[in-house]
Amino acid sequence: VIKGNVKSVSGKMYLYEILGSESFLIDSAIVQNKSFQFKSRNFVLGYYKLALSNESNSVEIVVNSNENSVLDINFSQYRLATDYSVKNSEENKVKKMYNQKMGEIEKQVNSNKRNTSLSVDLRRQKNTDLQQELLDYANELVKLYPTTYTGKVLSYAVSPYQDVSHKFFDDIDFSDETIIRSNLMTNRIQQYMILHSNYDAKNNPYAFYDVVDYIMSKAKQNDRVAEFCMYNMLDGFYNTAATSTDPMWSDLCNYIIDEYFFGDACGEVEISDLMKERATKFKDLQIG
Repeated sequence: VIKGNVKSVSGKMYLYEILGSESFLIDSAIVQNKSFQFKSRNFVLGYYKLALSNESNSVEIVVNSNENSVLDINFSQYRLATDYSVKNSEENKVKKMYNQKMGEIEKQVNSNKRNTSLSVDLRRQKNTDLQQELLDYANELVKLYPTTYTGKVLSYAVSPYQDVSHKFFDDIDFSDETIIRSNLMTNRIQQYMILHSNYDAKNNPYAFYDVVDYIMSKAKQNDRVAEFCMYNMLDGFYNTAATSTDPMWSDLCNYIIDEYFFGDACGEVEISDLMKERATKFKDLQIG
């Protein structure tokens, strides 16, 4: 159960589940006398998002049913992310610490971008230093709180086999659905594409097809993880196709849809009707 108190006397709280870098609305609750409570449900361990009135006023939290059967949150400011506390939850203590540090870094990065008194090179260097500061902070949290979900996500941010293509994902357990309940896999797939696709229009034109097949060979261990990886790559290729004149990107989209969503390339993985419907809409939206 997720419940708590807010500064607002009335309104509506929304609950989103996070899959990769996207969030999906799963429930809502009326705020009465500054209190709210969502219906009881089974939660997969991972990141979720609470929003008051609209999605712009939101905060990411961790739901771990093994830690607490009731997640009791008190928001002391109208803007949810400004200040809040979660009773008896080390998971959310760590998440809040990282949220705040990331927010501070983002503010400084945006400030540097607007600071025209500095040269472009100096602004870039300052932002690189800030990103390193955030990475160092993340590594400290991993050392201090290695058993938390946030510690786990941050520890997987960079592959220990970054330069070895066939071992790049060896640190990740693809049978564990919790890996898709944050932006962990979205970032790792993108990193792999950049580092190891080795695309060459003349000498290696099918490089991205090989990347899709390699990632899916790993992801097949769990139906939901497989669905996520398929959809994540499809979405990425589709967005590239929308801004490119190269038909390769649309061909890649069709390859994933035809071979994985509706073909036999996934083997015994059960693809949900919802995911098949989404894949069909990608195809419907293609030019022609």
